[in-house]
Amino acid sequence: MELLISKAGYIENGSCMYETIASSLLRYANGGTLTLNFRITVLCDILTKTLHVKSVPLNTVNNSMENHENLIRISYSPCVIFILNERVTYKISKNLLRGIKSSYFSSICETCQEEEKNDITISLNVPSSNDFRMMLTFIETGSLPTSDSNVPTILELLNLSIAYDVKDLQVTCEKALILNITVANVLHILNITMKMSTSALKEHVMAFIKFHLNELKKTDSI
Repeated sequence: MELLISKAGYIENGSCMYETIASSLLRYANGGTLTLNFRITVLCDILTKTLHVKSVPLNTVNNSMENHENLIRISYSPCVIFILNERVTYKISKNLLRGIKSSYFSSICETCQEEEKNDITISLNVPSSNDFRMMLTFIETGSLPTSDSNVPTILELLNLSIAYDVKDLQVTCEKALILNITVANVLHILNITMKMSTSALKEHVMAFIKFHLNELKKTDSI
């Protein structure tokens, strides 16, 4: 085996690489025999695996008869009217907010139980009323209200999904980002996601960086 010193931490073109020094290997020699144990991670496999992030089926897109009946009830159910930054108004069914099992939105509905049969109005000051409105649109429709390739907006929605505990939106955003990671945007995505509990996305980003390390070195990003 040819021993190579490398800072890259990955193997390409089938070459064999092990980062070490001779003195450290002597500790493992036994009677002239050296046994090495390796843990090999195939980056292509990680990239392929994380491309298929599974999501929990949304109530709004389930085609069962029971769900059709639920949708009829939702259309006539009391609503929560959000007033965002004192100017943007969004009206959404209480039953839909309960259905996504978000601790934040469930708390709003439970806090106002005395108004169970009536619409309630909640005033919120948020960093971006447009992003919050898009999150509510997702809850109502089950679809991202923007292009999957709109990475900056998807990152904002991912941040909101974690802050407001909307699991389906989080998974949908992760899937969209995984499909749209490029050499040009991967470090920006990494910087944002390092602050978030997004294991599948982080795993894919780290594998992508290692797999495309030579390309990244040619850019001004690193």
